[in-house]
Amino acid sequence: MNYLLITLAILVITNWIVLMSFFKRRLKITNLQNNQINEDLIQKIISLITNGLNPRLVLTTVAKENNLRELAKVSATGEDLVKAVSKDTNNDLTSVSFAQVWQVCERNGASLSPVLNSFNNQIRTENELRQELSSSLSGVKLSAYVLALLPIIGIILAYLLGVNSIFWLTNSSFGKTALFFALILEIIGVFWAKRMISQVESIL
Repeated sequence: MNYLLITLAILVITNWIVLMSFFKRRLKITNLQNNQINEDLIQKIISLITNGLNPRLVLTTVAKENNLRELAKVSATGEDLVKAVSKDTNNDLTSVSFAQVWQVCERNGASLSPVLNSFNNQIRTENELRQELSSSLSGVKLSAYVLALLPIIGIILAYLLGVNSIFWLTNSSFGKTALFFALILEIIGVFWAKRMISQVESIL
């Protein structure tokens, strides 16, 4: 019985570690998104510029409101926006691309509103694709967790139904061997699923 309890404990801990790693990753992504130049922020900037306000003044005001300190400093002085945005957003690709588009428009005398509108439409399309992929991934995650928990559920159900599988698994040499290899395969399967899902999430 002790052998079985140890095995179940390892399975539970393994699944818990993987579950928490996914939760921490999602929390990290959420925190990063809170300090980025996203489509809503760009749309706000476009609206203010369209209403006739000075683009640099708009950028300074929006940067201050959204805790983009470096951007707020350089937008008022006319310094390099790309470096400032990189520092504020931890090199977020969309945010840095926004700064590059802004600088190119300023240097070439192009109108900001139509260019930023096109840029924002592209971001919106990419975000919709990411959301679809994320939704599809949720089902895969759920399936992976259900499959990972099935051995534990199966053993518990068998015990409740009066099937003497626990005695066989813990007292026979073949049962112990089967339990040992099942544990190894379970751990490999859980971490394999975690790795595949993490690779897909890295592009979101």
